[in-house]
Amino acid sequence: MRVVILAYHRVYPGYHIDPEVFDFQMRTIKEKFSPLSLDEVIGFLRGEIQLKRDGVVVTFDDGWADNFIYAYPILKKYGLRGVVFVTTGFISNTPLVRPTLADYWKGKVTLEELFKPIEMDKAVMEFAMRGESDQFLTWEEIRGMRDVFEVECHGHTHAYHFRSPRIVGFIRTGLYGRQNWLLLSGLHQEIGTPLYESGSALAWPRYYGECFESSDDYRKRVKQELGISILHITNNTGMRPYHLAWPFGEYSQIGLEIAKEMGFLACYTADQGVVTESSDRYALPRFFPPRSRTMFLMALKRIIGMPIYRQTLRMLRLWQKINNL
Repeated sequence: MRVVILAYHRVYPGYHIDPEVFDFQMRTIKEKFSPLSLDEVIGFLRGEIQLKRDGVVVTFDDGWADNFIYAYPILKKYGLRGVVFVTTGFISNTPLVRPTLADYWKGKVTLEELFKPIEMDKAVMEFAMRGESDQFLTWEEIRGMRDVFEVECHGHTHAYHFRSPRIVGFIRTGLYGRQNWLLLSGLHQEIGTPLYESGSALAWPRYYGECFESSDDYRKRVKQELGISILHITNNTGMRPYHLAWPFGEYSQIGLEIAKEMGFLACYTADQGVVTESSDRYALPRFFPPRSRTMFLMALKRIIGMPIYRQTLRMLRLWQKINNL
C-alpha cells in the first residue's frame, strides 16, 4: 500500500485549481482512497497501521484565505480532513471571519460577494510592502476550520534570499515570479540592482553581497524561525505542530537536524512521489494535482492501477455528460 500526499496552495475561481476542479478531485479521492491524518501517516511508516487500500492526505501550503473560503466547505461536504501548513508571519490577528462557499450554498451571499483573491505574486508584494495582506487567513478563520484542518508548520517568513555570489540577472522593470519572494528578505526594487542566485531562507545560509552568513548564525536563525512558528501555532490553536513542510520544498542537512531536535515527527518536500513503508519520514514526497480532470485521472492510473482508473474515467465521463461539458 502507498499514501498519496496531495499538495495544494490555492483554490478559487479562475485559479489553476478552481472550486469545481477541486470538488471533482475530492469526490474522486473520497471514493478511491482511505483518507488519513498526518499522524496516521507516521503510524503507517512505523508499521503500526495497516492500510486496506491506498491512503491520501490533502495538504495546503502558506495559509491563503481561499483555503477557508473555498476549499474548507468542499472538504467538509465530502467528510474529508485537510492539513494547512501555515507561514505564521502571514496570518492576521484581525478578528475577521469571511463568508465561505457554504454561505453561498445556503443562499446567504452571492458568488460575487465572496472574497476575490488576487494573484500570488501580487499578494506577496502587497505583504512585503505593507506588512500585512487580506489574501491570507486570520487566526479566527483558522480556529473556525479546525473541525476539518490540522494546522502545521511552514516557517514564519517564507523568505527567499541570495545564497551565492553568482549573478543571474538585474532588476530592469520589476520582479517576476519567484523573485517577488525576495522582497520578504528586504530586497529593494531599484532598477539595476543585481540579482544573485537565490533560495529558501530556511535551506541556505544568506549571501550578503560581500560575505556569507556563518554556519552558526544560519543554524541559530533557522532554529529561531521554527521556534517562533511553533509558538504562534500553539498559542493560537492550543495544539503544538509536529509536522513541517519546507518553504519552496527546499531544505538542508542542517535544517533537517534542527527539525529533529525541535521535535518534528516528519518533514514534507516538493518532490513528486508517493509515500511507501520504506520512505524517509523527514523527506516525504508529495503530489501536486494537475488542473485537467483527465490528467488527474491519468496520475491516479500511475498511482493506483488501471482497474480503478477505468472506473474513475467512467465517472468523469458521466460527470461531463450531466454538466453538459
